[in-house]
Amino acid sequence: MPDTSTTSATPEDLTALGRAALDAGDHEAAIEHYGAALAASIARADGQELSLDAAPFYARYGKALLEAAIRNASMSLVNEVAVGNKYGGEVPTEGDRVIELSDDEEAEEEPEEEAEEPEDEDDAEGDEEMGQPEDDFDLAWQMLDTARLIYAQNAPASAALAAVHEDLGDLAMETEGFEQAAADYAAALDVAPANQSRRAAAALAFKLG
Repeated sequence: MPDTSTTSATPEDLTALGRAALDAGDHEAAIEHYGAALAASIARADGQELSLDAAPFYARYGKALLEAAIRNASMSLVNEVAVGNKYGGEVPTEGDRVIELSDDEEAEEEPEEEAEEPEDEDDAEGDEEMGQPEDDFDLAWQMLDTARLIYAQNAPASAALAAVHEDLGDLAMETEGFEQAAADYAAALDVAPANQSRRAAAALAFKLG
């Protein structure tokens, strides 16, 4: 989680910066600001990580991570299609791995297997210091599910809990967990307040369908 010890910005200030970064299309900066906002909210709650005050910051951070993960997955698909176009519409593969072929290498030649080089310890330590998650979808799920847990214990029938369930449903859809997505969308409908707008209810019902 980002360190906020060097700044006196409030969680609300950092959230505003995150929202502005998202509007500008800078997902990395948005994630950093939302993560810092979460850390600041926990610090303001005397270190209580499961405080109700921290719940919306978990939710915003998780949603930002989810949007970034979806964007990165889309970019990976675009790159895969570009490789396919380079080789006449077919992507040369070995299992599920795309094989990179040089221009002077014949496509029909079988690539020789090479022993995997051990990961450089300095690179691994650098990744840890930067706080890069191994799986953005997994980290997004952790943040959203923590928000769900807090809201379920403190505000079991609320628009905030319904929104978190909807985001969890969107995440499950992106990772092809369709049964889980259906369960989350149904839960969102169940916990939504009675005064929920018909448009919001219809949107959830559409996703569930």
